[in-house]
Amino acid sequence: MRVTITGGGTRLHVDLYYACVQSRALFTVWSLLQLMRRYPGRVPDVDLMFDCMDRPAVNRTEHDDGDPASPPPPPLFRYCTTRDHFDIPFPDWSFWGWPETNIEPWNREFKSIKSGARATRWADRVPTAYWKGNPDVASPLRVALLGCNDTALWRAEIMRQNWSDEAKSGYQHSRLSSQCTHRYKIYAEGFAWSVSLKYILSCGSMALLIEPRYQDFFSRGLEPRLNYWPVTNGADDCRDTSSCKSMSRFEASCNSLEFFCFPSPLNLLVVLCILASGFPTTSSYSKGL
Repeated sequence: MRVTITGGGTRLHVDLYYACVQSRALFTVWSLLQLMRRYPGRVPDVDLMFDCMDRPAVNRTEHDDGDPASPPPPPLFRYCTTRDHFDIPFPDWSFWGWPETNIEPWNREFKSIKSGARATRWADRVPTAYWKGNPDVASPLRVALLGCNDTALWRAEIMRQNWSDEAKSGYQHSRLSSQCTHRYKIYAEGFAWSVSLKYILSCGSMALLIEPRYQDFFSRGLEPRLNYWPVTNGADDCRDTSSCKSMSRFEASCNSLEFFCFPSPLNLLVVLCILASGFPTTSSYSKGL
Protein backbone atom coordinates (compact mmCIF):
# COMPACT_ATOMS: atom_id res chain seq x y z
CA MET A 1 0.00 0.00 0.00
CA ARG A 2 1.03 3.60 -0.59
CA VAL A 3 0.80 5.99 2.35
CA THR A 4 1.08 9.77 2.03
CA ILE A 5 1.10 12.24 4.91
CA THR A 6 0.62 15.87 3.92
CA GLY A 7 -0.41 19.22 5.36
CA GLY A 8 2.27 19.21 8.02
CA GLY A 9 1.05 15.95 9.48
CA THR A 10 -2.66 16.77 9.34
CA ARG A 11 -3.80 14.55 6.47
CA LEU A 12 -3.18 10.88 5.67
CA HIS A 13 -4.10 9.13 2.45
CA VAL A 14 -3.82 5.39 1.70
CA ASP A 15 -3.88 3.58 -1.64
CA LEU A 16 -4.36 -0.18 -1.32
CA TYR A 17 -2.91 -2.23 -4.17
CA TYR A 18 -4.01 -5.59 -2.75
CA ALA A 19 -5.80 -6.87 0.32
CA CYS A 20 -3.58 -7.42 3.34
CA VAL A 21 -4.03 -10.47 5.56
CA GLN A 22 -6.71 -10.00 8.23
CA SER A 23 -6.49 -6.55 9.86
CA ARG A 24 -2.82 -5.85 9.19
CA ALA A 25 -3.42 -2.81 6.98
CA LEU A 26 -6.01 -1.34 9.34
CA PHE A 27 -3.76 -1.42 12.40
CA THR A 28 -0.67 -0.32 10.49
CA VAL A 29 -2.50 2.77 9.25
CA TRP A 30 -3.89 3.27 12.76
CA SER A 31 -0.33 3.35 14.10
CA LEU A 32 0.53 6.20 11.73
CA LEU A 33 -2.57 8.10 12.80
CA GLN A 34 -1.46 7.70 16.41
CA LEU A 35 1.92 9.14 15.45
CA MET A 36 0.24 12.17 13.87
CA ARG A 37 -1.95 12.63 16.94
CA ARG A 38 0.97 12.37 19.34
CA TYR A 39 3.08 14.90 17.43
CA PRO A 40 0.58 17.37 15.90
CA GLY A 41 2.12 19.55 13.24
CA ARG A 42 5.54 17.91 13.65
CA VAL A 43 5.25 14.97 11.24
CA PRO A 44 6.78 16.04 7.91
CA ASP A 45 5.11 15.35 4.59
CA VAL A 46 6.06 11.88 3.42
CA ASP A 47 5.22 9.49 0.61
CA LEU A 48 6.10 5.86 1.35
CA MET A 49 5.41 2.33 0.16
CA PHE A 50 4.50 -0.38 2.64
CA ASP A 51 4.28 -4.12 1.96
CA CYS A 52 2.12 -5.95 4.50
CA MET A 53 3.17 -9.45 3.40
CA ASP A 54 5.56 -11.56 5.48
CA ARG A 55 8.85 -11.99 3.67
CA PRO A 56 11.21 -9.20 2.54
CA ALA A 57 11.55 -8.55 -1.18
CA VAL A 58 14.35 -6.01 -1.80
CA ASN A 59 17.31 -8.32 -2.32
CA ARG A 60 20.77 -6.86 -1.70
CA THR A 61 22.25 -8.77 -4.63
CA GLU A 62 20.05 -6.74 -6.98
CA HIS A 63 21.11 -3.43 -5.45
CA ASP A 64 24.80 -3.85 -4.69
CA ASP A 65 26.01 -0.55 -3.26
CA GLY A 66 29.52 -1.43 -4.46
CA ASP A 67 28.44 -1.38 -8.09
CA PRO A 68 27.81 2.14 -9.45
CA ALA A 69 25.69 0.66 -12.24
CA SER A 70 23.26 -0.99 -9.83
CA PRO A 71 19.97 0.81 -9.21
CA PRO A 72 19.45 2.14 -5.68
CA PRO A 73 17.21 -0.01 -3.48
CA PRO A 74 13.62 1.22 -3.29
CA PRO A 75 12.68 2.35 0.25
CA LEU A 76 10.11 -0.33 0.99
CA PHE A 77 8.73 -0.67 4.52
CA ARG A 78 7.52 -3.98 5.91
CA TYR A 79 7.37 -5.94 9.18
CA CYS A 80 10.74 -7.69 8.91
CA THR A 81 13.99 -7.88 7.01
CA THR A 82 17.14 -10.02 6.85
CA ARG A 83 20.85 -9.40 6.41
CA ASP A 84 20.33 -10.16 2.72
CA HIS A 85 17.61 -7.57 2.15
CA PHE A 86 17.17 -3.80 2.19
CA ASP A 87 13.55 -3.83 3.36
CA ILE A 88 13.00 -1.35 6.21
CA PRO A 89 11.44 -2.96 9.31
CA PHE A 90 8.40 -1.25 10.81
CA PRO A 91 6.56 -2.32 14.01
CA ASP A 92 4.06 -5.02 13.13
CA TRP A 93 0.30 -4.54 13.43
CA SER A 94 -0.05 -6.59 16.62
CA PHE A 95 1.48 -3.75 18.65
CA TRP A 96 -1.86 -2.00 18.11
CA GLY A 97 -4.05 -5.10 18.29
CA TRP A 98 -4.79 -8.42 16.65
CA PRO A 99 -8.52 -9.08 17.12
CA GLU A 100 -8.45 -12.27 15.03
CA THR A 101 -6.41 -13.92 17.79
CA ASN A 102 -7.87 -11.96 20.72
CA ILE A 103 -4.55 -10.22 21.40
CA GLU A 104 -4.73 -6.76 22.98
CA PRO A 105 -2.62 -3.73 22.01
CA TRP A 106 0.92 -3.97 23.33
CA ASN A 107 0.51 -1.50 26.20
CA ARG A 108 -2.26 -3.66 27.68
CA GLU A 109 -1.00 -7.11 26.61
CA PHE A 110 2.45 -6.44 28.08
CA LYS A 111 0.99 -5.54 31.48
CA SER A 112 -1.15 -8.67 31.42
CA ILE A 113 1.82 -10.91 30.55
CA LYS A 114 4.03 -9.35 33.22
CA SER A 115 1.28 -9.88 35.78
CA GLY A 116 1.09 -13.54 34.77
CA ALA A 117 4.87 -13.85 34.88
CA ARG A 118 5.08 -12.45 38.42
CA ALA A 119 2.57 -15.03 39.63
CA THR A 120 5.21 -17.79 39.47
CA ARG A 121 8.88 -17.37 40.38
CA TRP A 122 11.37 -18.77 37.88
CA ALA A 123 12.57 -21.44 40.33
CA ASP A 124 8.99 -22.61 40.85
CA ARG A 125 8.14 -22.90 37.17
CA VAL A 126 7.84 -26.16 35.24
CA PRO A 127 11.45 -27.17 34.36
CA THR A 128 10.73 -27.84 30.69
CA ALA A 129 11.06 -26.00 27.38
CA TYR A 130 7.69 -24.79 26.08
CA TRP A 131 6.46 -23.80 22.64
CA LYS A 132 2.94 -23.19 21.44
CA GLY A 133 2.19 -22.06 17.91
CA ASN A 134 0.89 -22.82 14.46
CA PRO A 135 3.06 -25.31 12.53
CA ASP A 136 0.92 -25.10 9.38
CA VAL A 137 2.65 -22.04 7.92
CA ALA A 138 5.14 -23.64 5.50
CA SER A 139 7.74 -23.86 8.26
CA PRO A 140 9.88 -27.05 8.23
CA LEU A 141 11.37 -25.96 11.55
CA ARG A 142 8.01 -25.89 13.32
CA VAL A 143 6.94 -29.19 11.79
CA ALA A 144 10.17 -30.82 12.97
CA LEU A 145 9.71 -29.24 16.39
CA LEU A 146 6.51 -31.23 16.86
CA GLY A 147 8.68 -34.34 17.02
CA CYS A 148 10.26 -33.03 20.23
CA ASN A 149 6.98 -33.10 22.13
CA ASP A 150 8.00 -35.71 24.69
CA THR A 151 8.23 -34.31 28.20
CA ALA A 152 9.78 -37.45 29.68
CA LEU A 153 12.43 -37.85 26.99
CA TRP A 154 13.20 -34.30 25.85
CA ARG A 155 11.84 -32.19 28.72
CA ALA A 156 9.88 -30.26 26.11
CA GLU A 157 6.22 -29.39 25.71
CA ILE A 158 5.41 -28.57 22.08
CA MET A 159 1.81 -27.52 21.62
CA ARG A 160 -0.11 -27.01 18.37
CA GLN A 161 -2.13 -23.79 18.27
CA ASN A 162 -5.41 -24.11 16.35
CA TRP A 163 -6.86 -20.63 16.06
CA SER A 164 -10.14 -21.83 14.57
CA ASP A 165 -10.83 -24.01 17.60
CA GLU A 166 -9.72 -21.23 19.93
CA ALA A 167 -12.16 -18.79 18.37
CA LYS A 168 -15.02 -21.24 18.92
CA SER A 169 -14.09 -21.69 22.59
CA GLY A 170 -13.64 -18.00 23.31
CA TYR A 171 -9.81 -18.13 23.38
CA GLN A 172 -9.85 -19.82 26.78
CA HIS A 173 -6.61 -21.72 26.15
CA SER A 174 -4.55 -19.11 24.30
CA ARG A 175 -4.19 -16.30 26.82
CA LEU A 176 -0.56 -15.19 26.69
CA SER A 177 -0.61 -14.21 30.36
CA SER A 178 -1.17 -17.87 31.29
CA GLN A 179 1.81 -19.12 29.27
CA CYS A 180 4.56 -17.94 31.64
CA THR A 181 4.65 -21.10 33.74
CA HIS A 182 7.75 -22.75 32.23
CA ARG A 183 11.40 -21.99 32.86
CA TYR A 184 12.28 -22.09 29.17
CA LYS A 185 10.36 -20.84 26.16
CA ILE A 186 11.21 -21.65 22.56
CA TYR A 187 11.01 -19.17 19.71
CA ALA A 188 10.68 -20.77 16.27
CA GLU A 189 10.13 -18.70 13.14
CA GLY A 190 7.18 -19.49 10.92
CA PHE A 191 6.83 -18.52 7.27
CA ALA A 192 9.00 -15.52 8.17
CA TRP A 193 9.47 -13.75 11.50
CA SER A 194 6.91 -14.30 14.24
CA VAL A 195 5.13 -11.67 16.30
CA SER A 196 5.42 -14.08 19.25
CA LEU A 197 8.99 -13.03 20.09
CA LYS A 198 8.00 -10.00 22.16
CA TYR A 199 5.50 -12.07 24.14
CA ILE A 200 8.04 -14.82 24.81
CA LEU A 201 10.64 -12.33 26.05
CA SER A 202 8.08 -10.69 28.34
CA CYS A 203 7.54 -13.89 30.35
CA GLY A 204 10.86 -13.78 32.17
CA SER A 205 11.62 -17.35 31.11
CA MET A 206 14.89 -18.22 29.43
CA ALA A 207 14.16 -17.61 25.74
CA LEU A 208 15.64 -20.22 23.40
CA LEU A 209 15.81 -18.71 19.90
CA ILE A 210 16.29 -21.26 17.12
CA GLU A 211 18.45 -19.77 14.36
CA PRO A 212 16.38 -16.64 13.71
CA ARG A 213 16.91 -15.45 10.16
CA TYR A 214 14.37 -12.64 10.06
CA GLN A 215 14.64 -9.43 12.05
CA ASP A 216 11.90 -7.06 13.07
CA PHE A 217 12.49 -3.48 14.18
CA PHE A 218 13.61 -4.34 17.73
CA SER A 219 15.11 -7.84 17.54
CA ARG A 220 18.25 -6.53 15.81
CA GLY A 221 19.18 -4.93 19.12
CA LEU A 222 18.92 -8.10 21.20
CA GLU A 223 22.15 -9.52 22.61
CA PRO A 224 22.68 -13.31 22.58
CA ARG A 225 23.44 -14.82 26.01
CA LEU A 226 22.08 -11.62 27.55
CA ASN A 227 18.54 -11.21 26.22
CA TYR A 228 18.15 -14.75 24.92
CA TRP A 229 19.98 -18.05 24.44
CA PRO A 230 20.86 -18.81 20.79
CA VAL A 231 20.43 -22.40 19.63
CA THR A 232 20.93 -24.03 16.25
CA ASN A 233 18.25 -26.14 14.64
CA GLY A 234 18.41 -29.75 15.77
CA ALA A 235 14.69 -30.48 15.92
CA ASP A 236 14.94 -33.21 13.27
CA ASP A 237 17.22 -35.18 15.61
CA CYS A 238 14.44 -35.55 18.19
CA ARG A 239 13.33 -38.62 16.28
CA ASP A 240 16.52 -40.39 17.41
CA THR A 241 15.95 -41.43 21.01
CA SER A 242 19.60 -42.38 21.46
CA SER A 243 20.94 -38.93 20.63
CA CYS A 244 21.28 -37.86 24.26
CA LYS A 245 24.06 -40.40 24.78
CA SER A 246 26.43 -38.03 23.00
CA MET A 247 25.85 -35.46 25.74
CA SER A 248 28.29 -36.98 28.24
CA ARG A 249 31.11 -34.67 27.17
CA PHE A 250 29.02 -31.63 28.06
CA GLU A 251 28.12 -33.01 31.48
CA ALA A 252 31.73 -33.93 32.22
CA SER A 253 33.01 -30.46 31.35
CA CYS A 254 30.26 -28.67 33.22
CA ASN A 255 29.84 -30.42 36.56
CA SER A 256 29.05 -27.11 38.26
CA LEU A 257 25.60 -27.28 36.64
CA GLU A 258 25.93 -23.69 35.43
CA PHE A 259 24.04 -23.33 32.16
CA PHE A 260 26.19 -20.47 30.93
CA CYS A 261 29.39 -22.53 30.87
CA PHE A 262 28.26 -24.14 27.62
CA PRO A 263 29.44 -22.78 24.28
CA SER A 264 27.12 -20.57 22.24
CA PRO A 265 25.14 -21.32 20.22
CA LEU A 266 24.01 -24.77 21.26
CA ASN A 267 22.12 -27.19 19.08
CA LEU A 268 18.43 -27.45 20.04
CA LEU A 269 18.85 -31.16 20.68
CA VAL A 270 21.77 -30.41 23.00
CA VAL A 271 19.64 -27.98 24.98
CA LEU A 272 16.79 -30.48 25.33
CA CYS A 273 19.22 -33.19 26.36
CA ILE A 274 20.62 -30.88 29.03
CA LEU A 275 17.13 -30.34 30.39
CA ALA A 276 16.42 -34.08 30.24
CA SER A 277 19.55 -34.67 32.33
CA GLY A 278 17.96 -32.72 35.14
CA PHE A 279 19.92 -29.51 35.00
CA PRO A 280 20.22 -26.61 35.25
CA THR A 281 18.28 -26.71 38.52
CA THR A 282 19.98 -23.52 39.60
CA SER A 283 21.75 -21.14 37.28
CA SER A 284 23.04 -17.65 36.78
CA TYR A 285 19.86 -16.99 34.84
CA SER A 286 17.50 -17.96 37.66
CA LYS A 287 19.46 -15.88 40.15
CA GLY A 288 18.95 -12.85 37.96
CA LEU A 289 15.14 -13.11 37.96
